Amino acid sequence: MDETRAALADGFKDNSLTNSKQYNEAVMANQTSKLRPVNTPYKQYPPGVKVFNCSLCPYTTVYKSDLKRHNLQHTGERPYKCYVCNKDFTQNHVLKTHMLIHLRQKPFQCEVCQQSFRHAKSLNDHKHKLMHYPSE
Repeated sequence: MDETRAALADGFKDNSLTNSKQYNEAVMANQTSKLRPVNTPYKQYPPGVKVFNCSLCPYTTVYKSDLKRHNLQHTGERPYKCYVCNKDFTQNHVLKTHMLIHLRQKPFQCEVCQQSFRHAKSLNDHKHKLMHYPSE
């Protein structure tokens, strides 16, 4: 295992190694060592609940759409593409958020200082950091 970690560390230090077969094998060895046996589900579900299982890893879910999204991790498919910069995404909502960059929109505004943000989380972080809460 120490050899695997050493190969991973070397891969990050030497960019030429990141595309090599040796580096990719080290990454896969590191990832698969953390996986459970394929027959071991991540979660236990009540009897009678339809469960969808990934055929490549132990991932399970009760939602077919979640399994479809999960499978994109294995295939590398990124079906949602930005028509402005050609960047592609695995999920449509991520593409929609990305489009705000091109539209130069920041729809989330602090009620105290009027600073605008592209993401709701950024606004929340701002409020907590500066203790910006609207006075009542």
